[in-house]
Amino acid sequence: MTLEGKTAIVTGGSRGIGRAYCERLAADGANLVIIGREDVTPLLAALPGRGEKLALTCDVGEPAQIETAAAAALARFGRCDIFVNNAAYMQMTTLESITSEVWRRVHAINVEAIVHFAKAFVPGMTTAGWGRIVATGSSVTLHPQTRDLAYISSKGAVHGVVKALANELGDRGITANAIAPTVVKTEGFAERLPAEGCGRCARVPRFRECGLHHRPDHPR
Repeated sequence: MTLEGKTAIVTGGSRGIGRAYCERLAADGANLVIIGREDVTPLLAALPGRGEKLALTCDVGEPAQIETAAAAALARFGRCDIFVNNAAYMQMTTLESITSEVWRRVHAINVEAIVHFAKAFVPGMTTAGWGRIVATGSSVTLHPQTRDLAYISSKGAVHGVVKALANELGDRGITANAIAPTVVKTEGFAERLPAEGCGRCARVPRFRECGLHHRPDHPR
């Protein structure tokens, strides 16, 4: 199934798993909006596909910036057909070390952003009678691999939010799904690894190959 004529919007698409999302969506012909905390315009030229591409700068932990970015994307393409929430923030925390500021920041980026973007994009999906929402969750919600209270709890909330959206929006032709990868050796995660690395880490190309079975156009 081609995605020509569809518009996909991806947060956290500059590298790692998000970059793999962008490459596949662009290759399948979608118009693509990449939302990043820093300017990702230089990355657009390297993406495949004939669809139009747009880079937007946004801190997804700030609702006002989400509103501005969403409005800019809709002004350019009219609507969002596929929304991929991939941006995430991870700061190692324990019960003893967690602060209210860090807790709020992690959940604002990892969880609340999904709701803010959905509120902006779902009306257009509803009008079209078709839409796809995909969020990057994590297998750590089932098998915690770190002592990271804020991150693990936020990823658990991601899965809960997606289930609630799927239940609410399914009758409108809109699906909502979460992908729960295990440890993936992306650039961001590699920065946290010891020098010898992690033998259990899957590399992004392998994830990309597996991801072919979880495309936003998959009928489920």
